[in-house]
Amino acid sequence: MSIDSHVIRLRGPWNYEISQQDATPSRGIFDFGGDWREISEHSPGGAILLRRRFGRPGHLDADERVMLVVEGPELSPAQILVNDQNLTSLNGDGPLFRADITALLQGRNELTIRFDRSASAGSSARLLNDVRLEIEFV
Repeated sequence: MSIDSHVIRLRGPWNYEISQQDATPSRGIFDFGGDWREISEHSPGGAILLRRRFGRPGHLDADERVMLVVEGPELSPAQILVNDQNLTSLNGDGPLFRADITALLQGRNELTIRFDRSASAGSSARLLNDVRLEIEFV
């Protein structure tokens, strides 16, 4: 994070969906302050889909950029999308993801993070440490 930035944390509420092969997906609402085991321990070998809606930060000037920052103990394998636009598929790229999403933003937006637990070698009970928008002045 640069000194010339403003931070908006996307802590919650998040909608989640846990998909298991040959089973009806379970769905719910989750907040970062909750117990991650509620989600991660009930998804061995399946997929976890986390979704969070957020508004476009107001009054962005031409020299400001909105950066999406996702931190977690295991961001691999994971897929990150904003408004159904795939930003990346992570495969062992480390615990930090950062991307400029300014051009993708609309009035209302949806962030989707999909964890594929079937391909995960180790699995931490905590999927994410922090998700935030950083408005940077360039």
